[in-house]
Amino acid sequence: MKNHDDTSWLSMYLNETQNMMHRPRFLERAELCERFERWKSSVLNNNFDGDKLLRPILIMSGTKGMSLLDAPVDIVNVYSSEFFPRYLSSHEGQALIWDCHFWDFYSFFFYFSFNLLEYSHLYKEKPKEHLQVDLEKTRKILTSMMLLFLTHRNEKDPMMSYVLAKKYKEEYPFFPDYNNGFGIKGEEDIIYQNAEELLNKFGILWHTDIAKQFIYCHEVAHQKMRTQGTEKDFAFEAVISFCELVHFLYKSDAEKIVEKHGNQSLMNDEFYFQIIEDLIDRNNDKLLEEICCDAIAIEQIYIDLTDMFDDLDKVLFALGTLSYLSMFMQWLSNTETRWKTIHKALADDHSGKIVSFSELENSLLKQNNIINSRHRLAWSYAGFVLETKYGVTGIGKYDISNNWLLPHFQSIMNDAISGPLNVSVFNEMAILEKSDITIKELVTKKNEFIGWTDLKSVGEDYLSYFWLTP
Repeated sequence: MKNHDDTSWLSMYLNETQNMMHRPRFLERAELCERFERWKSSVLNNNFDGDKLLRPILIMSGTKGMSLLDAPVDIVNVYSSEFFPRYLSSHEGQALIWDCHFWDFYSFFFYFSFNLLEYSHLYKEKPKEHLQVDLEKTRKILTSMMLLFLTHRNEKDPMMSYVLAKKYKEEYPFFPDYNNGFGIKGEEDIIYQNAEELLNKFGILWHTDIAKQFIYCHEVAHQKMRTQGTEKDFAFEAVISFCELVHFLYKSDAEKIVEKHGNQSLMNDEFYFQIIEDLIDRNNDKLLEEICCDAIAIEQIYIDLTDMFDDLDKVLFALGTLSYLSMFMQWLSNTETRWKTIHKALADDHSGKIVSFSELENSLLKQNNIINSRHRLAWSYAGFVLETKYGVTGIGKYDISNNWLLPHFQSIMNDAISGPLNVSVFNEMAILEKSDITIKELVTKKNEFIGWTDLKSVGEDYLSYFWLTP
């Protein structure tokens, strides 16, 4: 535990702006926290070898990257309604808010999706009804998870948050109340307090540790970009040069693609190549930095995995499990975007504005394609980095995009964020708008539905609880 005298800005921010769980059921393991500083040091001190990366694509650089200042970043263990891990920066300091709410849910998502997809070959040997039963069970679990996620992410709209929590409690209460811990019953009636205990039982906990390493190293890479302009320039130049190469090869083979696959294949790549062109023209530097940080994180994980395994196939399989993290984050992003867009469209409809719901669906589909294309480009570039610097090929060998069951799984993911559920929630909100229920009553009942007690309600300071930085 460190002295908090120099972190009053952080304590004030957390206590005033974050709805944090009192005595959360899950916080980060101490042994993983000990690796953070090593990962950070490795990422910050692994200079960007611009010359080696750029030479294969005919762009020469005469200057080497410079070492970075290892600026201190405090890491705070949080279980909050904000849900996502996040980086804070002010003139008083920096902090990585390590939100275990996200990891709690990701661990369950990984457990169910991994067991379904990694053993998908077994379903080919069983009756179709067996697969349908498992898919339906997974759909209910995902719907339950989605309702809780949206309940928290819509706290600034107390009415929507209340209705979502009520819908969860009445129809999809898969998870026990937050105040009671999970208490999941597994084989032989063993009770698991949280998903990580369940993952550890089946020997796949380390796969979620890889996901945590990716998120942590990605955030440290952002720090790397912020603290040293030379490194950032090299990184940006390499990604842009890679995009130029992909664009050139694509244009060169476009006629062959059309001849072999028809125009539809070009339509499927529309968003992918729009992103590439935007990056080449420097129209989206935010995404440019995200792709750089993805590549830096994946490279760091590769380095660590090669220390763990002599077998390259095991390394590639472990890297492939990151596609579950990408799928989870895409699902959350699509979920939140969809509900906010529909909510706004309905509000416009009530105000007399003309709303085209077919256009709305097309807009949401476009957003989904953009997210998928971003993931595709990031992994293509990371593969290029590993091949150029380490001679490694086949980074996407174990990506779940090749799994025959994935379309079925994605279908139930989409079912969990759309359909009749949307209508029932918004209809109930319309009824509530005519009632005299107060905001305080909505918030109190919402917390009762999901069993959530926050630190503010018990009058305790957050930083007296959990601190990861040694």
